[in-house]
Order: sequence, then C-alpha cells, then structure tokens
Amino acid sequence: MGWLLRLARLDLEVFVEVSANPGATIPSLATVVVASFLAGLGSWLWWVFQFDERLRDVFLRTLVLGGLLQVLAWLLWVYLTYQVLTLGYGVAAEFYGLARAMGLAFAPMAFTVLMAVAPLAVPMATIPLALTLLMSQAAVEQVTRAGTPRSLVANVAGFAAFALMLGVLANVAEVGGIGGVAPGLFFFALD
Repeated sequence: MGWLLRLARLDLEVFVEVSANPGATIPSLATVVVASFLAGLGSWLWWVFQFDERLRDVFLRTLVLGGLLQVLAWLLWVYLTYQVLTLGYGVAAEFYGLARAMGLAFAPMAFTVLMAVAPLAVPMATIPLALTLLMSQAAVEQVTRAGTPRSLVANVAGFAAFALMLGVLANVAEVGGIGGVAPGLFFFALD
C-alpha cells in the first residue's frame, strides 16, 4: 500500500525501488489483477444500469474473462516493451524488474470502475487508460534509464499490442451487439 501512496504523490523513484525488489513481484502482479477486475466491474455495472437482460452473461464475459484476458494483454505489453528496449535498442534491462515497475504503474486502471456512471462512461474509462499509459512511460524511463525517445517507442509498441488485443476481444462473442470479452473501455464494440 505504501508504494501506491507514493505513486499517488507522483514519487517516481518508487518504480526504481519496486523494480529492484523481488519481494514486490506478487504485489505488483496483484495490482494488475485487481485493476483489471475493477475495470471489468465498471463495464459490468455500466451494463447493469443500462439493461435488464443477460446480466450473468455480461458478468462472465467482461468481469471474469475480460479481467483475466486483460492481465494477459498486460503481460504482452510488458514483454514487447522489454523486447523493443533490449533487442531493438540494446538497452540493458531486467525483465522481472520492468514487469514489477509496470505492474505498479497499472494501478490507475482501477479507476475504470467509475465508468459505471453511464453518462460519463467513455471519459471515465478513457482517463484511467491514459493515466496508466503515462505511469507506464514513467516506469519504463525510471527503471531502464533508456531516455525518453527509446522508452517511448518501446512503451507505445507494447501498449499498441495491449490495445489491439483487447480491441479484438471486444468483438469476440459480442453481447447484444454492444461488447465482447474485454473489460472497461474495451468492452464496447464499435462496429
């Protein structure tokens, strides 16, 4: 909890500390899991407040499956960021340290639960996503010391894969033509 409070105060050195601490692996991964399920809870509550049907189906697709799949999409984000940095730029980085820092940086995604407020659903899902991307950028920069241009290219490449994966999942097994197997903003299918 102390790391999250430091992150809320924008103490970016927390990323370096978490990265170097193997004991932070479980809490960092737990942050990703909890934030992902809260994103799924937000999209499920949005559905509950809008529709009276298929509540169980939407619960399973956006909260349970969507939450789990978002964790996998996050792992892809971290992996691609690492690969671009190490293979593309030759930056010396430790995968697990980067994953711990990026796991902590995923905390703002938890605020996606606020998308349950229907008139503000899109901004309340977009703002946490943007904050998560910004915090991940700070984490990559702090941990790798690769510099802004390199860390930005690596992080955006990873994020693009994350977003594309969840975007595809939004169209898989759509519920009522609105959304599929993805949480938060990615629940909505825009076709």
